[in-house]
Amino acid sequence: MHRFLSLGAVMLLPALLMASPAYSRSGMADPGWMRADEAARPAANVDGLATLGQGSLTWLGIPVYDAALWGDRGDFLRWGFDQRLALRIDYHRNIKSSRLTETTRREWQRLEKRLDLPAEARRERWLAQAEAIWPDVAPGDYIMTVVEPDGACHFFGPDGLLGVIEDPDFGPAFLSIWLHPRTSRPDLRAALIGISASEG
Repeated sequence: MHRFLSLGAVMLLPALLMASPAYSRSGMADPGWMRADEAARPAANVDGLATLGQGSLTWLGIPVYDAALWGDRGDFLRWGFDQRLALRIDYHRNIKSSRLTETTRREWQRLEKRLDLPAEARRERWLAQAEAIWPDVAPGDYIMTVVEPDGACHFFGPDGLLGVIEDPDFGPAFLSIWLHPRTSRPDLRAALIGISASEG
C-alpha cells in the first residue's frame, strides 16, 4: 500500500492551515490507502469511473487528509466538468463543518473573478445548504463528493448519503477549489488530475 496526495467536498477543505502545506504525489494507480471493501461500498460508489489522480496533504509534516479523484472519461484536462466526477477526502484531523464551510467561502472569494461565480447571496445559500449536509469530521472519516454533469452534487460518508445540492452550478464551483488552474494548491491539483505541475 502506498500513500498519495489530496476535492476536494468533501472533502473538503483545503486551506485549513495557516502555513504552506506540503504535498506528496503518486501517479494514477487506485488509492493505496483505501481498502477495496471501502471503495466498493454503495455509499461511495465509483463504479464506471477511472482514477484520475490521488495524493495526500500534510502541514509541517502532519497528515491532514488523503484524496482521490475519479472521472468517467478518464481525462480532466480534456473533458473538465463534462463528465461524472467523484472526489473523496479521507481526514486525519478533527474539523468542524463550520470550518469546512468557511474555508469554502474564502476559496470562492479568492477565485471569484476567475470562476465567474454567481452573486454572493446565491453562494451563501449554497454554503447554508452545504453546512447542513457536511458533518464534523474526525480522523478516519471521509466525505465523497459526486458531481453529475449538468446535474446535482451528492455527498456521501461512511454511513451512506449525507445530502444533495440540486443546483447544477454548485458542483463545478465546489470542485474548482481543487481543480481550477489558479487553485491555491497547484501541486495538489496536478496530482489529482494525474499530470505534472508544469503541464497545468
